[in-house]
Amino acid sequence: MKRRWVKRSKTEITIETRRVLLNQASQKTQWCAVCADSAPMVTPTEAAGLVGVTPRAIYRWIESDRLHFTEAADGSILICVPSLLTSAN
Repeated sequence: MKRRWVKRSKTEITIETRRVLLNQASQKTQWCAVCADSAPMVTPTEAAGLVGVTPRAIYRWIESDRLHFTEAADGSILICVPSLLTSAN
């Protein structure tokens, strides 16, 4: 009796998800002139942590008009979170 070898293939499916949680204490809701709406705003360092890039990358995105931002009264920059999440994809 002769054995026949059957080749079997294996299919692997990987589903990646990402969930972004914002700390209510760290975010400020301010007017975004580009969105024409109130939006949560975060600092460039917080923005970098949210999307997994360096703060320098965030500043490059600001310089290339990829992100909406506003300058606070103290001179600090605040990033519009909806534009950040859209740009990160």
